[in-house]
Amino acid sequence: MRLLLHAWSLRRPLLGGKLKASDLPGLAVELGLQGVEWLDRLLPSYDPQEWSELGRLSREAGLGPGGLSLPLPLEVGPVRLAEQVDRAKRLLGQAPRLGVRTVRVGLGGGPRRWPGQVMRGLEGLRSRSAREARPLGGLTRLAWRVHGLAGGGVPSVAKLPPRASELDLQSAAWLLLPLARQAQALDLDLCLENHWGLTSHPEDLSTLVDLVWRAGLESREGQGATLGVCLDLGNWPVQVDPATAAQLLASKVTHVHVKLLSPQARAEAQPRAFAAQLEALRQAGYQGAFSLEYEGPGPAESGLSAGVELMRQLWDESPSRAEVG
Repeated sequence: MRLLLHAWSLRRPLLGGKLKASDLPGLAVELGLQGVEWLDRLLPSYDPQEWSELGRLSREAGLGPGGLSLPLPLEVGPVRLAEQVDRAKRLLGQAPRLGVRTVRVGLGGGPRRWPGQVMRGLEGLRSRSAREARPLGGLTRLAWRVHGLAGGGVPSVAKLPPRASELDLQSAAWLLLPLARQAQALDLDLCLENHWGLTSHPEDLSTLVDLVWRAGLESREGQGATLGVCLDLGNWPVQVDPATAAQLLASKVTHVHVKLLSPQARAEAQPRAFAAQLEALRQAGYQGAFSLEYEGPGPAESGLSAGVELMRQLWDESPSRAEVG
């Protein structure tokens, strides 16, 4: 089992200046983790040389391949969406500098809460050149801190959106196709998270992954493009049964986010049906990494340590694993 430190877990000290991105590799080692999953918004800049330095620090700390999370919000206008796609391509090209193996994409489109709209509005005030140089502007960083750093947890009480239309899924597939092709050329695993919007329903997420492959076959190159699923164990709305969703998607899962909302190392203290979802992955032969994403109260280090203990209980020491051994 490979466990990663998701940078979002430490958003408070990172945005507050108490931690730097360069501190994360050492902290991952202290917590007994094997890598870092970086979040583009929490990186110091988009400078390739800074990314290379973070990759060097990770290697020198003895860490293995990590991950990179990129947002690709579909709810922005067409001009900003084109900019987001261009940025994703550029950052995907730089990803190997960080020493990552997996790149997670979130399409967004979640419940429209005013903080997210404010953040997008503030970022829209920055010039494109400024947005391409640094992930967050000063006003956006300040707004995150004032609002408690974008909250956290799962918007599970929000109304589940209707199933996505075939046209919306096909449009998203063509949007993701060049990214999937680029990732393959760089020997990276690109995966799409269940992150509301078009990915709220597991059936639509599964269909979207298949459509990317078919879109590749139908293109001029005539070659399928591989896109996996990043399964976030705690991201399903209450109207979706997580165990059933995990069973449907398990064969396509290439990366896992372990969303931790409690500093207690007990499955029942965490969001929803962790054990059942992990069992579905185990039955499918999952061999990828688990990225610990702590969003609960108290120091992140305590929550992450509890997450390490919990994953050992549920994955390494589970009854079904013992029987197989």
